[in-house]
Amino acid sequence: MTDQAWKTAFWPEGVAANCNPVYTPAELNLQLKDSESKMVFCMDHPLFYPNTVKAIKDTLVETVVVCNIKSYLGVLPWYHSFGITVALLSAAMTGTDIKILSLTDPTKELPQGEDGEIAICGPQVMKGYWKRPDANEEVFTQIDGNRYFLTGDIGHIDDEGYILITDRKKDMIIVGGFNVYPRDVEDILYTHPKVELYAVIGIPDEKRGEKVKAFIKLKQGETADQDEIMAYCKENMAGYKRPRSVEFRDEIPISNIGKVLRRVLRDEAMRGV
Repeated sequence: MTDQAWKTAFWPEGVAANCNPVYTPAELNLQLKDSESKMVFCMDHPLFYPNTVKAIKDTLVETVVVCNIKSYLGVLPWYHSFGITVALLSAAMTGTDIKILSLTDPTKELPQGEDGEIAICGPQVMKGYWKRPDANEEVFTQIDGNRYFLTGDIGHIDDEGYILITDRKKDMIIVGGFNVYPRDVEDILYTHPKVELYAVIGIPDEKRGEKVKAFIKLKQGETADQDEIMAYCKENMAGYKRPRSVEFRDEIPISNIGKVLRRVLRDEAMRGV
């Protein structure tokens, strides 16, 4: 397939690109011009966003999707291309509509700025899973006669129209009827001066249904105990979001692209219940 054929197949009006801080703004600018990109993805982080703003000057770029997922990468000073779920946020594509839907009622659209599940309707969305009607029923919803795919990503649309991904639906913790997004807790842990890497999961609780558990890797040479971390959380977040237990680890499992593997930690925790 030629470059132009690939561009046309993937993006009828241009291609989408990622802005990587390994390159200078000038190098990124040349790449964006060469690819004729009309949309770029970048992370809302000091290493990423400023480069993107400079790089899109005098290019065909019309839309910048800012993805607020810094907590997944912790302090790792590198970046990898986003996955397909983020690539689906192609608000500028012709015939594509994106809605933020209620987590409890996938037919109800939420107001701008409110977190919910990101749903997409457009020509690039799959028709469904092969011979799996039950699975299709779980991931598709009908709104005003249109069929929307429920991505499993939680996010919102900000005041400037940017789509921000804040977490994954499957990672959400329900504490006594309140929704707790792990990223909200992780962002607070990120600011503790002794913490290098972290992860938050939900574990079963008899009274509340679930409770928050934090896994923490301390910076080299630092020491801390559970009381110190929990006191810090008490000062900086609502009560229902606070971890009820803290486990310190020498290493926290991460994928090849630097994403914390909450699933692995959850499976380990469940085996110990």
